[in-house]
Amino acid sequence: MTGTYPAILTHPNIPKPLHGIAPRTIVNSRTWWDVERKKCYAAASQRCEACGAARADAWPNRWLEAHECYDYQPNGHIVFNRLVCLCPACHKFIHSGLRQILVDRGDISIALNMRIQKHGMDVLYEAGLLKQWSERHEWCNFNVGWSEYRMIFEGKEYGPSTQSFEGWKAGKWRNWRPE
Repeated sequence: MTGTYPAILTHPNIPKPLHGIAPRTIVNSRTWWDVERKKCYAAASQRCEACGAARADAWPNRWLEAHECYDYQPNGHIVFNRLVCLCPACHKFIHSGLRQILVDRGDISIALNMRIQKHGMDVLYEAGLLKQWSERHEWCNFNVGWSEYRMIFEGKEYGPSTQSFEGWKAGKWRNWRPE
């Protein structure tokens, strides 16, 4: 079964220069996030927009999660579009890098990781989106320098979160705050 927006599973990862920058870190308000994610769940009729699972059928947890959806531009700008309602499996499928970290730390099993991967691939296959998924990072194959990446939220530009790959590798992106 697929949901109303399985193409969300084809979105590329956020580029390293923009790690740590997201609407909820820009707004820096738990209240804002709670209001917006609940509106997102209601708009999706309490179903995963990628696979169509209802909250009661979601796994590996029985809840729904909000995920930021962006429009990716060839100049390295990523424009916030909206929040998307996802089940935990589809959300973890999108965040493949984080999922691998969780496996490496022992927070999720290899078997669960493989089940999540299969789930996402099945949704993509059913929706005819495997080719788009395999090409999902081509938008950033342009000659964009580290300092040119920007997150666009409510018409304002943010980023990058660090000045270099070395700063990113050192984890400095975790301390990013809007100016």
